[in-house]
Order: sequence, then C-alpha cells, then structure tokens
Amino acid sequence: MNWKVVTCIGAAFAAGGLAGWQFGRSSPANGEAGGRGSVITRFAMPVAGDDDSKPNGKESASTAQVDQWRSDPNSLRARARLITHAASLDLVGVRAALENTRGSESPNDWVFTQALMERWAELDVDGLIEEAQISTDNRMRWYGIGAAFKNLAAIDADAAWARADQLGSGARRNALDGIVAYLQIDQPQRALDFLAKSNIGNDWMTGVVIAQWASRDPDAAAAAALGMKTGERRNRAVNELARSWAERDPDAAFAWSKGLTNVAERHSAVQNVLWQLARQDPAKALGMLKSGDVDEHRDTLVRAIASAKARTDFDGALQFALGQATFADKSSALMSVTSDLTRAQADQLMALAKTLPANLAKGIYESGIWEMTYNEPERLNEWIDQIPVAAIRETVMKRAAESLAWRSPDKAREIFEKLQPSAQEPDMAARIARSLADSDPKAAAEWASGMENVAIRKEALSSVVRSWANRDPEGAKEYIQSIENPDVRRDTMASLTDGMATRSLKEAETWALNLEGADRSAALASIVKNAASRDPEHAPELYETFASGLDGEDADRSEYHQVASAVANQMAQTEPARAVEWLGTLPDGKARDEAMGGLASAWASYDPYATSAWLQQQEPGSGRDIAAGKLITTIARDDPDSAWQWATAIGEASRRREAAATVIEAWKNNGRKEDAAAALGNSGSDLFSASALEELAKKLD
Repeated sequence: MNWKVVTCIGAAFAAGGLAGWQFGRSSPANGEAGGRGSVITRFAMPVAGDDDSKPNGKESASTAQVDQWRSDPNSLRARARLITHAASLDLVGVRAALENTRGSESPNDWVFTQALMERWAELDVDGLIEEAQISTDNRMRWYGIGAAFKNLAAIDADAAWARADQLGSGARRNALDGIVAYLQIDQPQRALDFLAKSNIGNDWMTGVVIAQWASRDPDAAAAAALGMKTGERRNRAVNELARSWAERDPDAAFAWSKGLTNVAERHSAVQNVLWQLARQDPAKALGMLKSGDVDEHRDTLVRAIASAKARTDFDGALQFALGQATFADKSSALMSVTSDLTRAQADQLMALAKTLPANLAKGIYESGIWEMTYNEPERLNEWIDQIPVAAIRETVMKRAAESLAWRSPDKAREIFEKLQPSAQEPDMAARIARSLADSDPKAAAEWASGMENVAIRKEALSSVVRSWANRDPEGAKEYIQSIENPDVRRDTMASLTDGMATRSLKEAETWALNLEGADRSAALASIVKNAASRDPEHAPELYETFASGLDGEDADRSEYHQVASAVANQMAQTEPARAVEWLGTLPDGKARDEAMGGLASAWASYDPYATSAWLQQQEPGSGRDIAAGKLITTIARDDPDSAWQWATAIGEASRRREAAATVIEAWKNNGRKEDAAAALGNSGSDLFSASALEELAKKLD
C-alpha cells in the first residue's frame, strides 16, 4: 500500500471529523475519476479476500453492505471499502448515497461523506460548488466546498483562491481549507502563505499544516512557526509543532521548546512535549520528575505520567498517584487516571474514593463521571448516590446532565430536575431542550415554558423554537402565535427566524419583512445577524432596513445594538477596510460603539498591529473603549506591555479596571509578576481608585 495513504488517513483521524476530507489529493482534472494522486485512486483496489467491493467491475455493493461498512468503527478495511465504493458511483449514485446518509450518525459516515464529495468534485466540480452554496445540508457547505476547491487547487491554486474570494465568508473559509489541504503535503510554506493572506484567521488549519510539516522536517517547520507574527496563529503553530515533533524525537522537541524566549510559548510547548514523552517513555518521564529538572512543569508531568501508566498498569497508576508528596500532585494524578476505564476499574476507583478525604476524592468523582456517562449511563444513579458530600454530588450531577444532553436527553432532563435551583443553568437547560425537541418539539416547549427561572426559561424555549423552525417552520410559527408575554415572544421570534434562516435565508427574510411591530424588529435582527456571515454583501442593506424600523423602546434595546456589532465583526474577518468604511455610515450612538467593538475583535484576531493603528486614530469615547477592550483581550497574553498601555488609555473607569485585570493576569501567567506590580505601583489615583488598586493587587497573590 502506498505509504502516503496511511500518513494522510492518520492525519485526518488526528485532525477530527470536520476536516476529514483533507486526506489524499483530488483529481487534477474534472471527470478523471481516480486521477493521479486522488484519494479514490489510492483506495480503488481489490481488498484481499473481499468479493463484494468492485469499484471498476460489473458488480456494485448493496445498500446493506454499505450500511454494514458505515457502522464498523474499528475496521480500516471497512473505511477503504466505503472509499472504493464511492469511486464506483456516477453522479446520480453519489447524490443518492448522500441523501441516504443525511442525518445519520454511523461511525464511518464522515469517511464515506468526504469520499462521496471527492468523487462529486471529480465528476462535476462546478456543479458541486453551485449546489453547496444553496444547500441546507451542512455537509455540502463543509465537505462539498472543501472537496471542490481541493480539486481546483490541484490544477491552479492561485486561480482556485481567486474563485474562492468571490464566495461568502463561510464558503470562502471552507474553500481555503480545501486549497490548503492540497498544498500542505508538498508545499507547506505556500499553504501557510495562503492562510496568512486570506485574513480569515484560520488558526486551527495553521496548526494542522505545521504539524504535518514537522513530521517530515521539524527544523523547517520550526523556522516557519517562529517567523510568524506574535498572536494566536503563531501560538497554535508552536504548540502543534512541539506536539508533532515530540511524537518522533521528544529529546529534540524538548530542547527546542525549552529554548523559546517567549515565556507563554515556552510553557505551552514544553507541556505538549511532556505529554508525548510520558506516553512514549514513561520511565524517562518519571526520571525527569524525580530529578527536579521540570519543576515549572511538574503538574503537567505528574498528570501525563499518571495517564500513561493507567493505560497499561492501572494499579501502578493508582500507587503512583497516592505516592505523591503533595495534595496538588495527588489530586492531579488521580484525576488523570479516570479516562477510558473498564467497569472493574471504575468500581475500584469508586471504592478508593470512599477511603480518601473529601477534597481529594472530589477530583475522582468529577472526572470519573464523564467515563460513566459515556460507557455506562445506566449506572449513573448508582455512582451519584454513593457520593457522600452534597456539594460534590451536585457538581457531578451538573456535569452528567451536560454530558448526556445530546445523547440521552430524557436522562439529562431527569438529572437536571433533581438539581438545586441554584445549580440549574440556562445553557444546560437549552442543550437538553434542544435535544428533546428533536423528537417532540411540543413536549419540549411545554417543559421549557414551565421553568420558574426567567433566564432558564428564555434560553430553553428559544433553543426549542430554533430547532423546531428548522424542521417544521409552520408548526413553530403556530406555536409562537400562542405566546402572549411580549418579552418571551420577542426572544422566541428571534429563535424562530434563526431556525428558518438555517433552511433558507431568502425565505426567512421575505417572511420577516411582512411582519409588523415588535415581531418584525425581532425577526429582522436575526436575519441581519445570519446575513452577516452568510450573505455579507447584503448585510449592510438589511441592517439599514432593520435600524430604520426601530422606534421607542426597541431602539434602546442592547441586544439590537449587538446587531451592528455582528455585521462589523463578520465584515472585518475578511475585509477590514470595508468594515471601517461601513462603520463611518453609522450615526453616533450605542449601535456604532458596539460595531467598533465587533470590528476590533475580528481584526485583532489576525492583525493586531493594523487594529491598533486604526484604533489610535479614533476619538476617545465609549466606542474606542469597547474596541480597546477587544484588542487587549487578544494581545495581552503575547504582549502585555502594549496591552497595559491600551488599558490605561480607556476612559470609562469600570472598563479600564476590567482591562487592567486582564493584563495583570497575562503578566502573572508569563511569570512577570514583578512587572505587573511595578505597573500598578506607577498608576496614579487618576487611573484607578484606591479600591480598584486593591482589587487589582489581589490578583497577583
């Protein structure tokens, strides 16, 4: 088997499902099924002993056979058969297979889906792009666009990007992923250049490229990572480089990581290396721990060793954890042995927890519950009932409800209802309600509307209506007509519009424009936010329609000010100059202030220098304060000195204090407490009140 096949599949599995289509290469020309270097060619071969997978023969796999392969999570052969089967299909067959798997959650569906998209791209790349842009199937927007532009990049990457640049921001991001997926194998620097010039801020993909590069040439990958500007993109690159390098040469990776001059980068990179080292050579990691050479990273190494030991010697891992001298080390190690437990190990751990002090057993209960919810949810009540301390029991129940919300919403609801009112949270209720609505939206709405807490009721009911509208918009509309409370109706109207927009933004817009009063304002607010990401060219016009219709109480609602922020944020992700120009069309007021914050948040994520230069040109006021806060949040970790200058320039006292707290925390995490203390000591009473200085000083302790 071609070694590149194994390499690419491994990378896809490591990267995760959404980017899974990155493995392999597309055909260099449309219609050349199984062209040079394509994923289809690499797997379009008979599998030894397999008579039911003949992509180029007279027979094709039956639906039952395909379903069997899709459901086998542990067989590489099953995945190869799915890809081989995809190679045998014509366009009609590809469409039928995609429709048959729509909404399915079989383990190998992501492999099959990406192979089908690759095949479609080979047969009709233009048709795939056209359909993916209008489809309500998320797989088309994610996998389809990516597969199409990976195919185009094989012909001409620059031309592919020029075409991608004409798409909306969401589709453009997926197209870039496809182009980079093609380039990263043989042209990693060019792939990074595409990511840098795109202004999309795809830090995750940067990490993928660097990790792949480091597996072949770590020195070149290191030079590329350290050549990037300071920021989240570089942080991700450094971390992924250290992790990938350590898989092959932990000593070299450790030496490189320890030599980094940036404290935050060094700390994070060393952590990644130590986790890999503990997995590959636990004895060596244990020796480093005993030598005291890694005191700065002792907690990381303790957790990594305990986790690695637990894979092969569970009793030895427990002995290691209990043998640690300090409470902190014992607690960290015990929490690290709770993953991937067998039933016997879970029972052993529970028995051990009962013999430990409550503060030490707490970590076992809280971490172990995740394993129970995944492996044996039917035993949850048994576990929970054995926890002797009420406060710990409540925390464990919360985590269990959160974990079960998607997979077993009825069980999650049961646990949620047993929680104390103070422990019930809106986000948790919303996730449970959303899952309940998948099977019975009316019953889910009834459960959500019965919540006594206003905030919880709002989030849960909105989540139900959003899901309901995506599946049955007429039913959701009918339900909303029965809501009399104006506040509840406004919130659910926005959720209804969100759900409708997921199906068809244009249809949702037409419907919203025909509404009146508060219903119209709530619906249009949702339409504008959706358009900001999906139809950015149309969003400014829609915003003007929305804003011009606001009057009285609606004009002062803070959630409506955030609409302008959403438009500016999405626009600035790819076209900051256009966002600045649009900002200039807004009248002074709270909406414009929030828009400045949205613009700065997006722009600073990939070009904090340009954001800072723009911000320096703005007049002092609430808008600049909000934008400065967003900039500070982005740069504080890597450049706390500049962040402090911006924090002290904020005019409004409470915002200035919050920004200063962010910078102090960054200094502290970078091992520069002295600099933080000096900055506070040099701050006069005109910057911070005595109580504010006292509060900030406490953050250094």
